[in-house]
Amino acid sequence: MSARRPRPQDDAPPAKGSAAQPSHEPDRRSGIWYPHTQSAAPANGDGHAAQSTLGVVAQREGIWMAVPDGILVSLRTRTTLARLLRSLGEARVAVPGVSRSPGDLIADVWPAEKIIPKAARNRLHVAIRTLRVMGLERVLLSDDDGYHLDPKVPFTFVSEP
Repeated sequence: MSARRPRPQDDAPPAKGSAAQPSHEPDRRSGIWYPHTQSAAPANGDGHAAQSTLGVVAQREGIWMAVPDGILVSLRTRTTLARLLRSLGEARVAVPGVSRSPGDLIADVWPAEKIIPKAARNRLHVAIRTLRVMGLERVLLSDDDGYHLDPKVPFTFVSEP
């Protein structure tokens, strides 16, 4: 018998065709809100979300993020991912295109925690991969110096929940 990760009990996906405001709760299995309606996500001529104009929007305390394809992703129960996104986002706003070193990211995401260096790098790689799978595949870049959010993709922090 395998252990199951606890999941929020009250979360449910929004109804199809719901109003422009996204649901305040994600799908209980994936943690992902379903795409915005037309008025929430600008569309190009063929009716699809205009990816280049959407960018990434993140709630500053890490409750959620909206990825370029117009999907809202809950990070409410994923504090490690929220801290990683906040660290990358703050660097993106301060110095676009400059990578954060793995050591700096590890210090930001797991503060005051003593971790074996190899285990810390593994944790970071898993967290980076998870953010990419959640919708930041084309936005979260890496180079020889570390990781950064693509400076060509708009990035915004918001305060509202």
